[in-house]
Amino acid sequence: TAENVSAMVVVVEPGQRSLAVAQKIRSLARDIGQERTLILGNKVRSAAEETLIRTFFPPEDILGFLPFDEEVRTADLQGFPPYEASASFRKRIAEVVKQLNMIGNKILTD
Repeated sequence: TAENVSAMVVVVEPGQRSLAVAQKIRSLARDIGQERTLILGNKVRSAAEETLIRTFFPPEDILGFLPFDEEVRTADLQGFPPYEASASFRKRIAEVVKQLNMIGNKILTD
């Protein structure tokens, strides 16, 4: 249930439909009592796409951004774990996990 969740992560791609769905998910989350939703931009190819995502959400709710990675796409198509396919992807995921841990610790101490 929502009361046992510190925050919800919404993964969003840089496109109008994805952004609209993310906003709807945030609204639905609030309806069930989940006040904290974090945005993770995915498959971001440019600074303009990152900026687009940033314009839709408050800065404090942006968890981070994962760039589009051809190695990840190829691994997925071949049935391999994307995490194992790309060292740069692993590094970015580690940064997101670190950010989540920092946010989690802050939530617990507030």
